[in-house]
Amino acid sequence: MARHGYGQGCYRYFSLPLPEPVARLRQALYPPLAEVARAWGEDWPETHAALLDRCQAAGQTRPTPLILRYGPGDYNRLHQDLYGPLVFPLQVIVLLSDPADFSGGHLTLVETWPRQQSRCEAPLWCRVAAW
Repeated sequence: MARHGYGQGCYRYFSLPLPEPVARLRQALYPPLAEVARAWGEDWPETHAALLDRCQAAGQTRPTPLILRYGPGDYNRLHQDLYGPLVFPLQVIVLLSDPADFSGGHLTLVETWPRQQSRCEAPLWCRVAAW
């Protein structure tokens, strides 16, 4: 991460074929997220497979899921992950460790809208149903 100016820590992109839990999670999460994006007036397909077809047609073939690992003193600078001209407006973050095990840092999320002030949140914890 440091060599690109993103912060300090390690990241690795998954390659195709994606691990089964990652592929299942993407397929399950996409429809409700696309519904939100469509409610904002954006045109997104109903299924994740249709989104992948649209990405392929735009020349975007690299899978976007990645895994990050942070140690003491590591951090990630505020950024937006863009991989080409087709940009889905929502991202999902999954914590693989219990937030109670963290010390000294926060997950900070920033919501940006054109011509408006950004909104920043630092949630104390998140819980998600088991997949």
